[in-house]
Amino acid sequence: VGFAGIGASILIALHADLRTLIDFVLALLGLQEVGRGNAAYAKYGTLRLNTVVMDLIMETAAARVALSRAGVAASDVDFVVSASSVPDYINVPNACAVHANLGLPSRCFSTAIESVCNGFLHQLSLAEQMILGGKAKVGLLVQSSAWGSRLMPVEQPYSAWFGDGATAVVVGAVEMGTGILGTAHRTDGTLRNA
Repeated sequence: VGFAGIGASILIALHADLRTLIDFVLALLGLQEVGRGNAAYAKYGTLRLNTVVMDLIMETAAARVALSRAGVAASDVDFVVSASSVPDYINVPNACAVHANLGLPSRCFSTAIESVCNGFLHQLSLAEQMILGGKAKVGLLVQSSAWGSRLMPVEQPYSAWFGDGATAVVVGAVEMGTGILGTAHRTDGTLRNA
């Protein structure tokens, strides 16, 4: 099991004197920018608890890029797993909204992993087992963070500090000897308050 395509979508709210450098980095990495400057940041960055925008815009954009780069149609996706450090819904995973936004088939399994910083490793382990176990052929893993938009006033350019953005990876079977070669997970629950 390995990567077939990778996508990213980021929200940038930095001062104009850094604009040239940011544009260069975005072009170099092939990333898509969701918002531009303080005006766009204000539009997406001042969310109320009942407003669902930030993560879903970024997650869906990143997923579209990953699917395109993998050459995978939405109809071929067997499962989508989200890991959102600041989800838009409390009891419904963002994966369900991404599922709807992409027009994924109803047979496509959608769920979320709740593990913050190590969420991607958990997603990857779940994806590996689903594919190796024959339950799926193609998976979409989507991760996002939008802390800056929830914690700071619009005038402050903190989105880059908090890593506001989303990434997505399309996973599937790869040649033997490539892809995930091994994993190990350990937990020390006594450090939960660290």
